[in-house]
Amino acid sequence: MQSYRSILTGLHAIVAVLFGLAAAQHERFLSFSPDYGRYLFIGALLGLFFMFRYANVVSDLLIEKIPGFSPWLRRTISGHDCIEGDWPLVVLRVDPKMQSPPALIYLGFLTITYKGGELKISGDDWTPDGTYVMPFESQQSRLASNVLQYWYYQGAGDKLRGYTEIYFFPKDGEFERHAGEFVDKDHNAARFYARRLTYGRGKPKRPRTGKERLAAAQAFWDSIKDDIGTITKRPHSADWE
Repeated sequence: MQSYRSILTGLHAIVAVLFGLAAAQHERFLSFSPDYGRYLFIGALLGLFFMFRYANVVSDLLIEKIPGFSPWLRRTISGHDCIEGDWPLVVLRVDPKMQSPPALIYLGFLTITYKGGELKISGDDWTPDGTYVMPFESQQSRLASNVLQYWYYQGAGDKLRGYTEIYFFPKDGEFERHAGEFVDKDHNAARFYARRLTYGRGKPKRPRTGKERLAAAQAFWDSIKDDIGTITKRPHSADWE
């Protein structure tokens, strides 16, 4: 998110340069129109002032409000650090002492987007037998390096509230996987693992219905369940693949 602010900084820099150029051309304004040159000069400075003042509005428009273009711009600016997208996941109960095997709690589908000046995390959970449980949504988020931290509300009427941190992998390339941990009393000793979905020519379409998203989560679980004992022996801050 810090990188997105480079657009605002760039806009401010451009206006500042234009402001300096306008000031340097003061005499030309006067010679261009002896009667109105002073007013043209003052008008130009006022125009640049308002451009500088509202550069944040233009920056927000470019980053967030233009369909198609804004997501592309965010991906371009973020590069390998982009985490937006869809992440089928599994939530597991993990014994901290490793005296009992990990137990599958939920199948889930998490989506990361950008809205209101920050990353937004939302999704749904199902029980292992496919029964819908509840939605979840972040309230405030922070991304630093490959770690995403956020507060969330879960369930109708904000039934559960808590804090989560997610580590994204690999650290030296485009993020493909993540592992997270709940840091709250309602999800004691619970971790989750996810793999990012990619779309494009020759690849499956984006899951949009609950049934399709559940199927994506189930497919992800099927792909890792045989190795889950080994995976959960590592800390959630370590790559699991």
